[in-house]
Amino acid sequence: MSPYSRAYRLGELRAFDGWAEPAGTGLTDDDVVYLRDDLTVVRTSVLTDPQLIWDSADPRWQDFCITRLRFDRPADLRPTRD
Repeated sequence: MSPYSRAYRLGELRAFDGWAEPAGTGLTDDDVVYLRDDLTVVRTSVLTDPQLIWDSADPRWQDFCITRLRFDRPADLRPTRD
């Protein structure tokens, strides 16, 4: 199954107190980026060249995504168990 992603304005993600992105991205708070179901943030939703912006295993980031951003794969796109 392809990774699920949801578009957000970067300013919403930058509200996370541990946020740090690569220098020189030239992105503004109004730029649209994509949060994937593995909780990475990419510049584009194109799978062949996603342009990674953020990758963190911090449990606080996971909590931020779930509680503040209300991020979750929609039920109809979740893998089914046979």
